Amino acid sequence: MKSMRVFVALLMVVLLSSCTEGQRAWLGKFLKGGGGSAVPVAVEQVVVSERSSSIVVPATLAPSDQVQITLPYEAHVERVLVNVGEPVKSGAALCRLSADDAALRLAALRAEAREAQANLEKNQYFLKNRDRLLEEGRLDKNQYDNLEAEVNANEGAVERLRAQVTQLETQTGNVDITSPITGIVQARYAGPGVVIPERQPLFVITKVDPMNVVFSLAPYEAKAVRVQTPVSVKFMELPGEAVQAVVTSVGSAINPQSGRFDVAAQLPNQTGVYKTGMAAQVEFAGAEKQRYFSVPSEAVITDNRRHYVFTVSMGTAHKVPVVVRESKDGYTEVIEGLMEGDLIVVKGSRQLKEGAVVDIWR
Repeated sequence: MKSMRVFVALLMVVLLSSCTEGQRAWLGKFLKGGGGSAVPVAVEQVVVSERSSSIVVPATLAPSDQVQITLPYEAHVERVLVNVGEPVKSGAALCRLSADDAALRLAALRAEAREAQANLEKNQYFLKNRDRLLEEGRLDKNQYDNLEAEVNANEGAVERLRAQVTQLETQTGNVDITSPITGIVQARYAGPGVVIPERQPLFVITKVDPMNVVFSLAPYEAKAVRVQTPVSVKFMELPGEAVQAVVTSVGSAINPQSGRFDVAAQLPNQTGVYKTGMAAQVEFAGAEKQRYFSVPSEAVITDNRRHYVFTVSMGTAHKVPVVVRESKDGYTEVIEGLMEGDLIVVKGSRQLKEGAVVDIWR
């Protein structure tokens, strides 16, 4: 009997020396009477990966362009052809001016241009001969000193009047004011019978295809974007899949009022579904890398919206709370709760409790 006990003791020494650390721990528990309760499980080692973290910021939709239509002369509006909120195409007529008023204005401008040209030629003659004219007493010292400035002013007046005459001449027989861009009538100041003063606005046209997605970024966030960076846009009022936009401008300096960089991206809007002022969220990949663990989805246990996995250490199972991000193709991304090198239970976890002895069979 004594020799039998010695043999068993020697056998156990040999077994313990040839086992792994986890197996020795399990065997120790087995010898204490827990061997019959060991749970067979399959385990895998977690795979560590990394990717750029996502940044999500609020945004607002704005027109990609806006044009204010004015005239360089006073005009009498005969007829208005569009209303506020209506879409217009480039070249579409917005209003019609009085043809009689245009003819009278053209005649007046031509007369004004002739007078300005005469003043220019007179002052050019004085400037060329000012030394002699000063000696002859035909110019005083003040006129002598101001001649060059007067000639420059005369040249500017002649150039301006010629441009106005040319513009009016091209409108002879066509007194329609047209839109220079395709967009929406944002504002209308013209009305039938209304006289619009020189340089006063007639219409404001906003371009809505594409739309601008405007948002701001903290300095550390702005490191990740530049012109042509793709971003994903989601709308509060239009739940569904995100749409793609492309960054068109990034502020070169921090906005002193917000302490952030102003950014704009452009979004196609051919159907006109996106409207000015709509609230949105912009998401893009950040500059910093985020580590995560890829584990088989069957290893993740969900209980009351909380997620767990079982890890195995020294032959014992431990229930570990984890934070998951998303699941795809049979694998789940865990961003918190695990460490590199952890062994997780893939099969058999439903029969486990905290501290249970496990039998690793694969």
